[in-house]
Amino acid sequence: LAELIQELGDYDFRPATVDGASRHLARLLAEKQVLLILDDVWEYADAAPFLVAGPRCQVLITSRRARLLSDHSRQPYRYRLRQLTENQSLEMLAWLLDRTADPPFSPQEEEQALALADAVGHLPLALELASRRIADGSSSWQEMTAALKSEIAGLYAPATVVQGRITGQLRLEASLNLSLRHLYEDSADIWEFFIRLAVLPEDAAISAPAAANLWHCLTWQARAILALLDDENLLLEAPQLQVDDKSWPAYKLHDLVHDVIRRRLTAPKEPQAEGQLPGLGMTWRQANQQLLDRYCELTTDGSWSTLPADGYIQDNLAWHIEQAGQDEASEAAGC
Repeated sequence: LAELIQELGDYDFRPATVDGASRHLARLLAEKQVLLILDDVWEYADAAPFLVAGPRCQVLITSRRARLLSDHSRQPYRYRLRQLTENQSLEMLAWLLDRTADPPFSPQEEEQALALADAVGHLPLALELASRRIADGSSSWQEMTAALKSEIAGLYAPATVVQGRITGQLRLEASLNLSLRHLYEDSADIWEFFIRLAVLPEDAAISAPAAANLWHCLTWQARAILALLDDENLLLEAPQLQVDDKSWPAYKLHDLVHDVIRRRLTAPKEPQAEGQLPGLGMTWRQANQQLLDRYCELTTDGSWSTLPADGYIQDNLAWHIEQAGQDEASEAAGC
């Protein structure tokens, strides 16, 4: 709410409560013509403070919960996003692979592309991950489809099947696991750097200065690694972050990607079954404590107030302290 209020031009307002910020937002929007987008909403209570737009405004909410607003006074217009059609999947693959010819695929290649799209359930994120392997030549259409089917079979469990059908969640996890496997085979170090991003809060943005602190590397190295992970379609681009009067490219994790790598973070270092990837063998508390320990090295006399700004830690320090299981006394005393 505070960030949105600033985006609307009021840089001096300091909200003390959510209700106060919501009322102030209503005043700012009363005479404006604005489209307000609330992305990936899970609870009505999270959306409610933003539903104060004026008569010339509209609010667009994206959610995986179709009944998010059903029990409340507002009666929204609903548009359900269905599975991509075969033609839409082909169009997306052509765009991802930069195929500009008409048609973009030969008849044989189109058949192979549709088989791949079917294997991933026509899910956009899964298509994006799969296309990376096709684009770099590391897998053919047939090899990628076969690998996906094998990965899905390895993940198969009754809990992942609804009415006899493999769920989209399972197909997406199989696609992610394949990407992680390729990353691990190319560079175990970069794979580990990526898994360590699981310690970030959901939807948190990170740039090279903060990644360098998290990974214990140089800033230019962190920037190159983030760019590589982005090129692998494993990161989402976020608005640039300002650190010491310099703008840095910023990234965040798709929430489903975040879920998968968090499981890798806490999985055993030795795979429990043939074909499985290793994990980092950390508990959630240990991962957060390690992050705090690395930032503690940057303080003066252990005081958190002396931490240099990196575009991330000042906004998330208290959260990491809580996740590490430290009490308020520890937070006040510093590291």
